[in-house]
Amino acid sequence: MPARSVKKKKQAKKARTRKARASKEKPKTVRVAKSEDLKSIVGVVQVQGKLAVSKDLGFEVLVITKHVLPRKALLKVLKNFKLQPNERFVEQLLIKEFLTRILEHDSKLLIAIRDGVLVYDASKMLSALKANLKQGLILGTKETLIHKVLHIRRLLRDIESLKLKALDNVYMAVVESCQAALVMKNVPVTIPKHLADQLSKHDLLRFYTKKVKNIVNAYKHCEHTGSNIAGKTLDKLMQDAKVFMQAVREVI
Repeated sequence: MPARSVKKKKQAKKARTRKARASKEKPKTVRVAKSEDLKSIVGVVQVQGKLAVSKDLGFEVLVITKHVLPRKALLKVLKNFKLQPNERFVEQLLIKEFLTRILEHDSKLLIAIRDGVLVYDASKMLSALKANLKQGLILGTKETLIHKVLHIRRLLRDIESLKLKALDNVYMAVVESCQAALVMKNVPVTIPKHLADQLSKHDLLRFYTKKVKNIVNAYKHCEHTGSNIAGKTLDKLMQDAKVFMQAVREVI
């Protein structure tokens, strides 16, 4: 065999070897979804497997689209977001259906958005919804109930504060009325604790001394113990104060 022929065969063999190596080293190309399919995606929410099972959601990936995508096209789209879920646990919702279910307070959908990971959110709609859910601004959620309970507690605290302010006004009105009546009789002004005794001692408004004592004692009890006063008790004290102040006006 001529030397030139042997040389050509060796060169051809080397070329085939290089080609085979190049084909092995060449990375596999991933088929991406069509641009139209990607544009159709409004949002993608991923819910962890354990959470999806515990909440009985029935899906692990929620895809919100502008129009219906075929199943294969939908899975290709998810690969663009580095998601490869089981086909059975992917739920696709049209934007119209999604909004309808939100307005109907679909608990499973709300839980998925609240606790899931927002993989893609084209219009920031899901981000805003998630923030509102966390703040308890959407009815029908656990956060809403907690928010309402805290709000009721604040209102109750405000009511108790108003009742204490009302008691303080009643107390000050009675004390100043007592002091005015005693001054008119040239009796030295004493501390509130002894006002009722001074009235009795100088035979002044003797019939009302018990009412004065009750008001002073109720105020001092709330002031020293930090306790609240019942509404019924406060109403009675206010009525007693009104009667007493009218009697003082008649005396003065």
